[in-house]
Amino acid sequence: MGARRAATLLDAGALVTLVATEPGPGVRALTTPHLVVEPRPYRRGDVAGFRLVVVASGDPEVDRQVVEEAESLGVLSSGTDRGTPASVGFPALWRSGPVTVAVSTGGKSPALAGWLRNRLQCALPGELTRLAELSEEARALLAASGRPTASLHWNPFLDQVAQLLDAGRQLEAESLVIDATRR
Repeated sequence: MGARRAATLLDAGALVTLVATEPGPGVRALTTPHLVVEPRPYRRGDVAGFRLVVVASGDPEVDRQVVEEAESLGVLSSGTDRGTPASVGFPALWRSGPVTVAVSTGGKSPALAGWLRNRLQCALPGELTRLAELSEEARALLAASGRPTASLHWNPFLDQVAQLLDAGRQLEAESLVIDATRR
């Protein structure tokens, strides 16, 4: 769990310090200068100087101590289960290029959030990154022509572009963008 949380934070551009008695293979796979791994147990005082502490030791007593220390210092904290009350929750994330889908259940059921994320991922177009690029292009063409973005009926437009992309009809999708933004 700690490796996944660290990866999420690293993807967001954070500098991460990970304290773990036995860093697992997931942690060892995270090779970046933005990650410092301290292979040791948590010690009182570790929280000082940080803005966010993610608790994922697997030991409820250690997790409780870390969250208590964070709370006493005004540091945000995130636990990995309901047994560790914390001030920040992580949504279940899925990324495809510039598109990020986040699902949260407000901490009620991380398993449900993950399940919903996976279902949404399956339901979304396979060419989502290209769809985002063409959507951006459509917005730019509308702006260049002086038309507001609201002048395009986006839902049917995106449905059509997504269908063309998923069918491998890239040039037709690009033509549709140009045609739709000229009307």
